[in-house]
Amino acid sequence: MGEPAHALDQDALTGFELDFCVDGVRQRGPLRTNWDVRFETVEPVREFSWHKFARGFAGWYYSATVGDHVGYAWVGRPDPVFMANVRWLNRYRRARCGRPADVADRLLEVFREPKGLWEGAGLVGDRLQVLPVLFHLLWSGALGTDLAGVLMAADSLVWTEGSG
Repeated sequence: MGEPAHALDQDALTGFELDFCVDGVRQRGPLRTNWDVRFETVEPVREFSWHKFARGFAGWYYSATVGDHVGYAWVGRPDPVFMANVRWLNRYRRARCGRPADVADRLLEVFREPKGLWEGAGLVGDRLQVLPVLFHLLWSGALGTDLAGVLMAADSLVWTEGSG
């Protein structure tokens, strides 16, 4: 496989410790070295439990890829602003959202100088057509914004990654 998606910065790639079993062998390491593991197919390292006042959370989600529910556990409280922004961008993760290519190229050009999301999208064209491409570029890491500070909004500062 190729390199991990650049939607997360280096702190996120090294800040998450993963713990899982493959063929009965427990493995542990940062997201950076395990990004390509198909976690929906690995064995859990412990039973999932839920406690009303726990400092983390566990749960299940349905994976269309494997056609079954997959368990997860998160230790500590996730940043709700970061999670809301990532959840929003997740909707635009598919490659088809990054088209047409000329809109993507124009967005990368416009945001070489950081500016507000709404303003920059308007400089490229019809926002109804431009915003899905912009969100895809944020998801893929080609464009950057502050995902943890505040919820993304019209005035969120956006920039082309590597231009500053």
